[in-house]
Amino acid sequence: MANITEILGTDSLSSSRITLNGNFSSLNNEMADVTTLLDTTTSIITNLAGVQTEAITVQNGGTLIVEANANVFQIGVSSQFDKEITLGGRLIKNGISGTAASPINPTTTPIDPLTGEFTTYIINANATLPAGTEGQELTLINEAGASIDVTGSGGTLGAQTLTLDNTNSTVTLRYTGSKWYIISHAGATIVL
Repeated sequence: MANITEILGTDSLSSSRITLNGNFSSLNNEMADVTTLLDTTTSIITNLAGVQTEAITVQNGGTLIVEANANVFQIGVSSQFDKEITLGGRLIKNGISGTAASPINPTTTPIDPLTGEFTTYIINANATLPAGTEGQELTLINEAGASIDVTGSGGTLGAQTLTLDNTNSTVTLRYTGSKWYIISHAGATIVL
């Protein structure tokens, strides 16, 4: 921090000139140090050795990009991780369409994995799978009280037939290439 010398009320104007020039020189040196890190034209900070803060929020206009504090770490945009991710706690997947008490009918409420809003569908009628996004996972849970057939629109299912046999039967699928492949199931009949 700049070391500023105080001018006393008893100092003369001519003797204060040296003090004023020294103060301006100290401020100028401090500003030069700051501008090596902060580009005042672009507002970009570079070459920091580290940042310590209690919280950070990054927004573009009103769109949340990243928020981090003691209670939350939230990413508000699509993200790609090019290295492994290690989780030290639970993995919780939000995005469930329907409930056991009120399942959806895929005929009137189509399964739409491309919106990214839902990863699990609790259904009560036959379902047709549309195309997905590479690597995407989708879980279907039968709450119809009877068997449900799952088919692929345009051949998007990696099996000849898939039937969720009864209430609580499930299937989890992963989209690869141009098909949904079955990666796990319980209470399902599958013909490959």
